[in-house]
Amino acid sequence: MNPPKYVVRRATVDDLPQLISLWKLERLPWESLEKRFTEFQVVDDRAGHVLGALGLQIVSHQAWLHSEVFLEFDKADEFRELLWQRLQSISHNFSLVRIWTLERSPFWHGNGFHVAGSDECAKLPATFGDAHAEWYVLQLRQEHPQTALNPDKELTLFREMSQVETRQTLEKAKVMRLVATVLASVLLISVVAMLVYLLRKMPPR
Repeated sequence: MNPPKYVVRRATVDDLPQLISLWKLERLPWESLEKRFTEFQVVDDRAGHVLGALGLQIVSHQAWLHSEVFLEFDKADEFRELLWQRLQSISHNFSLVRIWTLERSPFWHGNGFHVAGSDECAKLPATFGDAHAEWYVLQLRQEHPQTALNPDKELTLFREMSQVETRQTLEKAKVMRLVATVLASVLLISVVAMLVYLLRKMPPR
């Protein structure tokens, strides 16, 4: 079974040069986004090339989906689908109640986002921006007092998720090194066997 063509993961500092290039291409405020790169999830072609990215700022039990960028516009919806699957998992882990966005792509509207009414906009966290802007919102679940996470719990959960991702990455790297070592050993044995065979076939001098 062939591995997936793309992988979606949290952005790392190594991705910053590519992210900055994409942000500049879309004329986004890259200077401020650079400081918040840990908010971003990226689509990776499994060779380290960032093909798309999307930010998700979390405040308590709400999130702001923002600053989407894609290297290949014709594959934008394909990458949005991969990113959306990732964000749904994050939303579940953080017990999010609603997600906000100013993105206008029909993809988000087709996945449940609708124009926020005045009553809904009253619940918009001030850090997300102007409540009078044309916000779209997706209600994930009913809001209960116990769903809200305090900042300390959010930081702890974020660190736990980061540690899990780091362990998974290290495990994958370990497996790849093992496979590379085995292949190199097989190649070396094959070369030695071929040399021995050729030496035996050579006529004596």
